[in-house]
Amino acid sequence: MQFDRRCYNGKKRFNNWWWVQGEQIDKLSAVYVAILKEVKSKAIVSGDVSKALGAYITYAGKLNKQVGSISTVAKKQIDNFLSKVDAADQYLF
Repeated sequence: MQFDRRCYNGKKRFNNWWWVQGEQIDKLSAVYVAILKEVKSKAIVSGDVSKALGAYITYAGKLNKQVGSISTVAKKQIDNFLSKVDAADQYLF
């Protein structure tokens, strides 16, 4: 029974790992976009490259909070799966 409990707890940690990774990637994405905006405002202020960088920043900015929401969905799915396993197999968990 001890082994089964550790396995179950490991699944719970794995579930939280997805959520934490999503949050960290969202934070890094926000920092990346901020750095790009600073480069555009201070180093590449005009011209075709500046316009292209501006377009890239717009699209990169749209990715903010997307990975976190996907990881939240993954966490919910894992929670649902674990609940179904718990309900179906009372002997293991």
